[in-house]
Amino acid sequence: MKFSFGKLLLIFTIIPFVELSILLEIAARTSTMTALGIILLTGVVGAYFAKDQGRRVIYNIQSELNRALCQEMNSCMAFVS
Repeated sequence: MKFSFGKLLLIFTIIPFVELSILLEIAARTSTMTALGIILLTGVVGAYFAKDQGRRVIYNIQSELNRALCQEMNSCMAFVS
């Protein structure tokens, strides 16, 4: 999927504006601490998911490298034998 600069600019300006509007509305209807709690909670959850995805990527890379190394070793052992 290819996005033009204009579409990306709209996405990166509209989404934060909508998020800010929602958080300000939550703060107005409940309390500032509730809005801050939501910000903190989403930050912690987002950091957890980002770290988890990073670990999965590293694990997949290591698995692929090990698989390639094993295939290379098997072909080298067959050549030597």
